[in-house]
Amino acid sequence: MPTRSIGERAARAIRDRAKQNRIPLEVEAEKVFVSRKVICDWEVHNRNPQAYFLQQMALAGYDIYWILTGEKNE
Repeated sequence: MPTRSIGERAARAIRDRAKQNRIPLEVEAEKVFVSRKVICDWEVHNRNPQAYFLQQMALAGYDIYWILTGEKNE
C-alpha cells in the first residue's frame, strides 16, 4: 500500500534508515530532533512534520522531494 501523507513518508524514512543502519529508532530520530511520539503522530495523521524537521531531515541526507511529493527525484 502506498504511503500517502507527508507525515507517513517522513516517519517511514526515519524508520527505514534506522533499520538500514541497525540502530534504534530513537537514535536516528535524535539526529533530526524528533521523538518517537512525534514519529507515531506523523504515522497516524495527528500532525504533519513542521518545516524545521523537514529542514533537519534534508540536512541529514533524507530524500525530501520524495517525502513531500511521494515521487522519487530522478
